[in-house]
Amino acid sequence: MATGSGKSICYQLPPLVSKKMGVVISPLISLMQDQVIALKQHGIRVEFLGSAQTDTTVHLRAQKGEFDLLYMTPEKACSLTSSFWSSLTQKGVSLLAVDEAHCVSEWGHDFRTEYKQLHSLRAMLPGVPFVALTATATQKVREDIRSSLHLQNAYTVISSFDRPNIFYGVKALTRSSCFREELAQEVQKDIQGGGSTIIYCTTIKDVEEVVDAFMKTGLNAKAYHGKMNFKERESIHRAFLRDELQVVVATVAFGMGIDKPDIRRVIHYGCPKSLESYYQESGRCGRDGLPSTCWLYYTRGDFTKADFYVGEVRTEARRQAVVAAYLAAQKYCTTTSCRRACVLEYFGENSKSLNCGKCDNCTRPGGPQERDLSKEVHLLLAAVQSSGGRWGLNMPIDVLRGSLAKKVVENGYDKLSIFGLGRYKSPTWWKALGDQMLMLGYLKDIIRNTFRIISVGAMGEKFLRSSIGIGCAPLLIPMTQEMIEEENNKDAGISGANSNSEAPTILTHLHMQGFSEAELTLYKMLVEARASLARRNSTAPYTICDEVTLQRLAKIRPSTAVRLCNIDGVNEWLVAHHGEEIIANIRRLSQEVDLPLDSIDKTVLRLPGSTSAVKGDFTKVTPAKIEAWRMWQEENKSIYEIANLPDRPKPIKEDTVVEYIFDCIRAGYEIDWDRFCRETDYAMEVANEIKVAVQKTGSKELLKPIKENLPESVSYRHIKMYLLMEDLNIPFPKASSTGATQCASQEASILPNPTSLEDVKPEVIGSRQFQPQSSNISSVENKETMTAPPWMPEEARKSSIGQGRRAPSWMSKSSNEQGSKKVRHEKPDTQCEEVDVASHKKPLDEVTDEALLQWISTTDGVSIKEIASRFSGTSIDRLHEILRQLEADFSIYQKCDLYRVM
Repeated sequence: MATGSGKSICYQLPPLVSKKMGVVISPLISLMQDQVIALKQHGIRVEFLGSAQTDTTVHLRAQKGEFDLLYMTPEKACSLTSSFWSSLTQKGVSLLAVDEAHCVSEWGHDFRTEYKQLHSLRAMLPGVPFVALTATATQKVREDIRSSLHLQNAYTVISSFDRPNIFYGVKALTRSSCFREELAQEVQKDIQGGGSTIIYCTTIKDVEEVVDAFMKTGLNAKAYHGKMNFKERESIHRAFLRDELQVVVATVAFGMGIDKPDIRRVIHYGCPKSLESYYQESGRCGRDGLPSTCWLYYTRGDFTKADFYVGEVRTEARRQAVVAAYLAAQKYCTTTSCRRACVLEYFGENSKSLNCGKCDNCTRPGGPQERDLSKEVHLLLAAVQSSGGRWGLNMPIDVLRGSLAKKVVENGYDKLSIFGLGRYKSPTWWKALGDQMLMLGYLKDIIRNTFRIISVGAMGEKFLRSSIGIGCAPLLIPMTQEMIEEENNKDAGISGANSNSEAPTILTHLHMQGFSEAELTLYKMLVEARASLARRNSTAPYTICDEVTLQRLAKIRPSTAVRLCNIDGVNEWLVAHHGEEIIANIRRLSQEVDLPLDSIDKTVLRLPGSTSAVKGDFTKVTPAKIEAWRMWQEENKSIYEIANLPDRPKPIKEDTVVEYIFDCIRAGYEIDWDRFCRETDYAMEVANEIKVAVQKTGSKELLKPIKENLPESVSYRHIKMYLLMEDLNIPFPKASSTGATQCASQEASILPNPTSLEDVKPEVIGSRQFQPQSSNISSVENKETMTAPPWMPEEARKSSIGQGRRAPSWMSKSSNEQGSKKVRHEKPDTQCEEVDVASHKKPLDEVTDEALLQWISTTDGVSIKEIASRFSGTSIDRLHEILRQLEADFSIYQKCDLYRVM
């Protein structure tokens, strides 16, 4: 399971339920201590055995079965006598959990020989279930865990590795005092927004240099590494947990293993030794699910440390594993594609999107820059090929740069025709291009010992052959930030690296959650009150209550213990031990900022503490979705206007805008439900029809069966709204009336469907989607010319009609309709014009699978293009969905790109 996703609960709950002790093996003393402290704050009997334990009675008390949970290191577990384990089994052992289980495997990034001996405990704990847990297990590692621990008939659970609340960024920089000072200034600015920061370095020298630079700028930061004595490390650890220290600089070799949920930033000062270790270390960030940021700064020199990492490796298998993991980390640093997808693919998980919206590559303005580099690619491939494909990247680049190094001259490469033709680019630029060629398959590499040997790949050979005699065909290659900066001969610095990337902050998140300035002030005051309470109880603030719960307290402001209990995240232990003080603080501080107690906003929905938002749904909200919500909610733009913004390269679907707003609603963003229901024509009558259809279907998992039990006038959008409102316990909108509604603009609220045209009064009607239910209305199949009202913006007129898109029904105009009734639409300047009601056409918003199947049966086979043309009122995605369902039902089949009936 991903870091922070709840692995610990898998072994913490069973002992409490079964009333038998649980034994937990963990390699990180600091992590054990964190969990022990947190569990004690919740009234759980827990202790640990290890070198850091100063209480000599713990060993004896454990044998007496006085604990619910007992943590220990693998070294301690293997050194305990059989009599100790026998005493435990007599009292009852519910399970033995091996945490950080990747340490068992030689293919893991943090292999420890002590873990290989843990299987011997099986003989001392007969019949006791074993559970192994880790956040970083590739397929090879999972197999090794099962084998090494002698797990038989093991039940395997693999959850997503995605951490959607984390923003990932990478920047290539040269180590310098100037950079470290700039880094200190950036961290100083960040911690003012709340939360803690860990900076991971690859060497103790780096740790000391970074700490010195931070101290010079007035930033309080402490070092944490293996050369420090135990008391120093413990003191810093304790201060960091209790928020007395906000910044710690640590070596990755020693690690931190911190289980602190409110770490907002993890910074890597240097390329990590593996992608697994990077995932573990960056996983310390944002464990409470709130927006957090991980930046990695590296130099090309970091890529030459393979010898260092494999120096103490004893087996060839382990050596290969270390080098492969090291190269994967390099790929993460140099990729131009989505960082999140790179991590997920490494662990065998497919990314749901090519653009996550939460990494530097995906949020770069304008997307990745591509350039025709056919000439440079040809030179690099030719240099690799001419040097025999038996070197790394340095030799071919030396040849291109015209180097007279000893190895170049000895091998006669200075006589090659391409010698010196690449002087106009720097060595770093050529290396960055080489990385791109490796990822795109033009070059390939093999590992010999610790060296990477580069040769021309299949795609590269094809490219070289195609350029013989006719020159190089254009080849667009994504430019890395490193290549761009090398060409500009400058270093963008930290601010330049981060300025174009939309990394989230807690204050930004709270603003988006609808917090007022007074509520933000109250939240900050409650943070201070929690810290004071924690200091007096000699514990960490997050063990009192976490950030999410604190935000709920600031938003709702309960005035009694009963109301405090009703807040998600508040348990009986917290109310019993600290309830009176918490309520007293809320009363006093709320009065200081002039906020009422027991706040519940019933008119506009805000979900600051909804379970769905906290558990991660808010992480689906991208900047584009937030902007759509903002334009609709705050600027009062209509769904139509947002979909057809003049500055869009092309219009987007209105259903896409609605989905964007849905995601924001799930995340807890405020919404004017009355207006939203009017604009989407969602009323009590529609809700009741959907409710009946859901009851008939008996399931909410699939929308298609529900839709089949509804009239055509009820769309998939309505069904989604019904399920969303039911999920969030939002009351149904009021029943619609048959009268006309007030028109505020061309995109005003939706007019309820009248039973006949006679029910329509000739007043101002503001519905763009007005669809009278009348049998004499001409269908959308009539292809007469459609014209837009003169008050409609020119861009919208062109995008709606001039580009082959079906015009809205209220824009349809038929010259052969007689005796039609005139109705007026209000212009933006409140003037109105008449339109022909009787000529309105009902758009085919959703084609049914029956209609599509019937039409296909009348043909000898149709392509998707023909289907899209025939049912132009239905989106291509919806058509694909229906076709897939019909194929699954064996109603149709596809052959030679044509769909036919079975």
